[in-house]
Amino acid sequence: MTSDSPSDVTCDHGSCAEAKIDPEDGIDTATDGGTTVTDPDDEEFDREAFTQVATVDEIPVGEGEGYTVKGIEIAVFNLDGEFRAISNRCAHQRAPLHKAGDRKINAEDTWTEKRGGVNVEDCTVSCPWHLWEWDLETGIHEASGKRIGTFDCVVDDEDVLVRI
Repeated sequence: MTSDSPSDVTCDHGSCAEAKIDPEDGIDTATDGGTTVTDPDDEEFDREAFTQVATVDEIPVGEGEGYTVKGIEIAVFNLDGEFRAISNRCAHQRAPLHKAGDRKINAEDTWTEKRGGVNVEDCTVSCPWHLWEWDLETGIHEASGKRIGTFDCVVDDEDVLVRI
């Protein structure tokens, strides 16, 4: 499922510049100090602050799917029932991170069976192009110190919800 209807393309805060979210890489530098309850069992949980992107059975364990939510490209990964959302573009050369582990064509009729992937134990994803490893909780690439955006991701009933 891709949320790309015109109403989802505009950030909630106005323009993406005002929200301090770069729509190209999803880096969020907003410092509004607000808090959002992310436990669906908490009576203060506001489901309206989140966007449903999938159901739990639509993202296989150890894999990810790509979505566009409010104009931001994200990847959502299933870490054995725990879900994490991160910018879908590697900061190195903008590879789509949700493609980690997919079969890939490298040249005419030359296939690589698997490139990159999700490490469920370490909570990381390796870029399918050049294997940069990103922490799915912090968005940090340890070797370079670069960071890409991470987003609140919760499961409510069987729905996978993301807050941009």
